[in-house]
Amino acid sequence: MRENEGVAARILLDFDADAETIRDAVIRMLGGRPTDEELRPGEESKIELVLRRVVPVAQLMLDGAWVVSVEIWEHGLVIRWRTPHRRPRPPLAHPGDLNWLVSDDVGTSYTRWAGGGGGNPERGFDYDAEFDPAPPAEATTLRIRREATDEDFTVSLVD
Repeated sequence: MRENEGVAARILLDFDADAETIRDAVIRMLGGRPTDEELRPGEESKIELVLRRVVPVAQLMLDGAWVVSVEIWEHGLVIRWRTPHRRPRPPLAHPGDLNWLVSDDVGTSYTRWAGGGGGNPERGFDYDAEFDPAPPAEATTLRIRREATDEDFTVSLVD
């Protein structure tokens, strides 16, 4: 859908199913968050976006991808990475080319609920993976495991 080429893309577009609409529908089917369209008319989102911290990571992975940062929000966390490679077509159950496993030193269970990105071969590709919940205040480290390359690293949550 992102390329908007081919017979399948044209058919989906005939039904007003663009890439964002399809992505949102898949996320909803997998138990993700509601989209703007699911809010009742006149109803606004009640979430207040509060950024607690951005942790620079700069971790080079075996396949040449760079994990750039981890954003700690009041409602969750986001892992951002950059790669010279276009991600392979994902299975519907796991958007993105990377399955990330996140844990912390106090045993919090993190669930990936969204992810996305894009780019081009001349400049590289940027991606993100979003998780719920946010790390609790007593957590001091995150352990992030990337299944695609069987690598892991630790991010400190304290100054």
